[in-house]
Amino acid sequence: MTVAKSHNSRGFTIIELMVVTLIIAILMSVAFKISSIGDEAGRRHRTIERLQRLENCLSGYYAVYGAYPPVPLQGVSRNINVTVNDYGVQDDGTLNNSLNWNQVKAACRAQPVAVIYPYPEGMNDYIDQMSKAMKERWGDNDDPGIARKFSRGFINSSRNANGLFNASVETNGSEYRGRSKRMSPNWNDCQLFRYGLLSFLLPRYLFMMGGDASFYQGTDDNPNYFQWGGFNKRPANNINGKRNDPRSNEIMSFADLRSKIGYDARGNITGNARNRAEVEAIPSQSVCRRWLTNLEGIVAGGGTFYGVNTHDSRYGDALYVENSGLPLYESNGQQYVLDSMTVRDGWDNQLYYYSEPPYQSYRLWSSGSNGRTFPPWIQVDSLNQADRKTAAAWMADDIVIMSN
Repeated sequence: MTVAKSHNSRGFTIIELMVVTLIIAILMSVAFKISSIGDEAGRRHRTIERLQRLENCLSGYYAVYGAYPPVPLQGVSRNINVTVNDYGVQDDGTLNNSLNWNQVKAACRAQPVAVIYPYPEGMNDYIDQMSKAMKERWGDNDDPGIARKFSRGFINSSRNANGLFNASVETNGSEYRGRSKRMSPNWNDCQLFRYGLLSFLLPRYLFMMGGDASFYQGTDDNPNYFQWGGFNKRPANNINGKRNDPRSNEIMSFADLRSKIGYDARGNITGNARNRAEVEAIPSQSVCRRWLTNLEGIVAGGGTFYGVNTHDSRYGDALYVENSGLPLYESNGQQYVLDSMTVRDGWDNQLYYYSEPPYQSYRLWSSGSNGRTFPPWIQVDSLNQADRKTAAAWMADDIVIMSN
């Protein structure tokens, strides 16, 4: 006799499967939200910590000089209605009265945290490689603004320059390797130096003077190159307090100072330790030691100064700026790449700084998670109703530190 087996088990119905799937989706959503909250809290914590570290630096600077860093205005003005070019830079003073974030951002960075300067010629080959990569990456981009900025690489209007400020490609097709076939743009029209906040908090002679030697002639040598000489006083000798070289008894030029640091023609540091130490001992440079440890590990593109490594390991070595990956300067159809150092918040955006003469107060802030902000020198109540609402939303998550 055959006995049939009893089956009490049954499969899931479609409704039960849908319920289980919904429960799993809800649990995953909750887990993702918790993870996002934790990540957002971490970004906020990193931002506050960096703001506090810069606050310590600013307090140290004030204790020495009796004022906060007098960061000069960049661009045309602090006017949020001044239009910007494809690079986000105020260029000709044309006005557009509609509230536009790119215009507002340019005005907010009228006194930038970033310091920007010519890169050493020793990096020519690297820049040339970056130029080729940019053309390959951005050549077919649908955004016309991006295409205009990056698809050409680094060329001039004649399309015969690559890789650096003013070096031409050899006519036989070989890549640029030296200092021959130089173009002659009007450097007076090119903003090669931008003296942001970090140019006051770091020893600028030790990292801003690696470009072509001619960029640092600016007073007696050649008044056409005013962008360095116009913002830097020749240092006094540490031994006798006079502004001269005791060996020659002549006023020291910036070319002499650059030579002491030990930059060769390609921007590499090759000088002897004794001469470099002499520059490191210049009071305007050595005073940075007082607050330098606060900058350890938070400067994108930073270097090592007086034994303190300021470089932010989250980013590459140098030549990094948001969006483009490179700080670019464009003038009359020519593009130039510049080196830079800056401090970023937890959302990878540059911080903001604002201080007016006589520099007895300052405002230092992050644009928060939404990446947008509004300048503190403009009364929001002066805007129309729609713009007031927009500006308020932009500022809602700002993280601000102000002087006492």
